[in-house]
Amino acid sequence: GLNVSEIGNFAFYNSWDENSISAFYVSAVNPPVIYANTLPSNLGDYGIKTTVFVPRNSLNLYQEAEFWKDYLIEPTGEVVDNFVFEVDNDNLEATLISYIGLDEEKVTIPNTITVNGNTYNVIGIASDAFDAATVLETLEFADSIKLIDDGFINNNSSIKNIIVPKDGDKIKI
Repeated sequence: GLNVSEIGNFAFYNSWDENSISAFYVSAVNPPVIYANTLPSNLGDYGIKTTVFVPRNSLNLYQEAEFWKDYLIEPTGEVVDNFVFEVDNDNLEATLISYIGLDEEKVTIPNTITVNGNTYNVIGIASDAFDAATVLETLEFADSIKLIDDGFINNNSSIKNIIVPKDGDKIKI
């Protein structure tokens, strides 16, 4: 969440066999306090490297913060629920760039999202947006979707049903 100020020691770390967290999304603008063992080891003992995705305008803060700076820090769009969006502030439009949910079998892409008090129309889905969704079986598009990039489910074998809105003929792929 936006107001997380601290993440406890060993919160996401499993010292026995390392867990498989390869991407960690943080929506807090200010880096929460973390400890040496909050996240999995980034030393590669188990071949796992964790990338931390943070709000674009906070990139430098995380790259300089204690313990955060030990990880690969990358900018991301806005995290809303289990979706990551790239927002266009000029047109108040958003593109879904990644789905980060792990245990949902059915997901409906929202028509709009609200970020920092602004409402954005969700108009697109980026390529590879659903690659990490290994449990997801049913994906329902929002009425507002106009553009779907090539390969948006290219590396996903779990999605079996895609529900397109009645105006689906307006979607460009």
